[in-house]
Amino acid sequence: GEERRGRVGEGGDSRHLELTAGQAWRRSGPTGVQTLRLAAQWERVRDTRGYSPLLEDGARRHVDRRSLALSYTLPLAPHGPWQAVLTAQQFWQNANLVPFEVDGRIVQLGLDRAW
Repeated sequence: GEERRGRVGEGGDSRHLELTAGQAWRRSGPTGVQTLRLAAQWERVRDTRGYSPLLEDGARRHVDRRSLALSYTLPLAPHGPWQAVLTAQQFWQNANLVPFEVDGRIVQLGLDRAW
């Protein structure tokens, strides 16, 4: 993990603690190496100053984030520069201040080219 300080929004002078883990599996296919990746992330953010007098009387913001992502990469032609990438991600963000509560999902299909 890592700890860092920085100015974030009105609360500012935030302290972050983050942990990330991932794994990749590769296998050869007819068009090249296919890759399946799994990644998980956890982060805790704590402001050292109050965020806003309009939110909980100037309370310091406390945020916990979690995400889980799965992606699959498929080369489109043998030794070609193009590949398709399918990614699905789920994320959650809990906070002591309601405007910072988030729960969502993302599904993306992309086309990647190596230069």
